[in-house]
Amino acid sequence: MAIANSNKAVQRAAAESRKVLVALLIVVIDINNYSLVLVYLT
Repeated sequence: MAIANSNKAVQRAAAESRKVLVALLIVVIDINNYSLVLVYLT
């Protein structure tokens, strides 16, 4: 049981870190798009 539980914990941690990575990617892309829009407008 302990092995199965730790496996679930690892999977959950991986899912959480993946969410964080995706969020960071979206933020970076948003910042890039925003700066592009600013350059386009000015």
